[in-house]
Amino acid sequence: MWFGFKDDIVIRINDNGSEDNGSEHLVDIRSKSRVGSRDLGKNAERIHDFIDELKSILAK
Repeated sequence: MWFGFKDDIVIRINDNGSEDNGSEHLVDIRSKSRVGSRDLGKNAERIHDFIDELKSILAK
């Protein structure tokens, strides 16, 4: 945010292909910085934050 870098995050939700249990899904999350080759762990942090928030919402 300080330097104005833009990052991309992609979230895909698919069923796991199992016809036995329609409630199971696969969540694929990718985060990539548009500029530079290093992100100092920011992409991984963003993904973990999203997963934590998703778990919190689904627990309700």
